[in-house]
Amino acid sequence: MTAPKNERPPAPTPREMIELEASFPDRSKRLNVDGRLLTHSDVVRERWGLSETRYWERLFHALGYQMQACLDVNPEVTYRLLGVAARRKKSRADRSMAGLA
Repeated sequence: MTAPKNERPPAPTPREMIELEASFPDRSKRLNVDGRLLTHSDVVRERWGLSETRYWERLFHALGYQMQACLDVNPEVTYRLLGVAARRKKSRADRSMAGLA
């Protein structure tokens, strides 16, 4: 569901984001959503009007500041995403140390 043209859709809650991640164990595949095959980024853009980058920023912010809410929804997915966040953080730090960022 998309919002009207001049209106923003509501921001995703930690529960909604974790539930979406649980339904997409393999992000490279398409998932049947309402009778249509959609990629993860298509679902994010359609539901909340966010780019994939902005969605990840919101998701990692929720993991950092609302971790208990994320753990209450699905601990396995939360721990998997924390691993992804740690790898991204390390990769970013390595690039900045090498002068690439």
